[in-house]
Amino acid sequence: MNATDPTPAGSGQYIRRWFRFTTLGGNTPPVFFAPSPANGSAGNPQSLTWSISINDTEGDLFSWTIECSNGQTNRGTDATNGTESLDLSGLANATTYTVWVNATDPTGSSLYRRQWYTFKVGAEWITVDIKGGVGVKAVIRNSGNAVITDLVWSIDVSGGILLLSGSHTGGVIDEVAGDGSVKIRSSRLQGFGHVTIVVHVADVSKQASGLLLGPLVLRVTKL
Repeated sequence: MNATDPTPAGSGQYIRRWFRFTTLGGNTPPVFFAPSPANGSAGNPQSLTWSISINDTEGDLFSWTIECSNGQTNRGTDATNGTESLDLSGLANATTYTVWVNATDPTGSSLYRRQWYTFKVGAEWITVDIKGGVGVKAVIRNSGNAVITDLVWSIDVSGGILLLSGSHTGGVIDEVAGDGSVKIRSSRLQGFGHVTIVVHVADVSKQASGLLLGPLVLRVTKL
């Protein structure tokens, strides 16, 4: 700001001062933080509570929805700042799910924020140990604490000369207890020669080589 006295007596004297002020921002949509399980996480159980913190900077009430790609949803209105959640169950093993979160501030001219997050269920807890003997066997271990169910598996044997049709075997493991294990085995094998063994359990895949002598699989070595 500047003020000048132009009269002869003032001889053009002036005074100048500066001042500073800050404008107030407009209303903003709610913000999200701290999703649980963490965005992009893996090895999650087949039943869990997905949660996220929602905060409106101006302290306005807001409405919200949480929707999972498996079809389960939860919603609320007139909510205040805090954590909202969705209970999920019956999730498929070795599957990635997407969660969409929406929060609307009706006071702020219906300003809204929408964000999506992902998490993966279970297979990171599964280990596969291939063994020989009469046919091929594999020990499936669950190193997690939660029960894992409905694990699709297969055993494929290739190479050598197979005299019986045991080159492919498959099925479904009903469940593996937390910190537990189960065994799967191939159909009867008969033949000879060097073979390659591939075992799939959910999205875990392991390979080994071996020597087939009649019904026996010997010298099993992990690849």
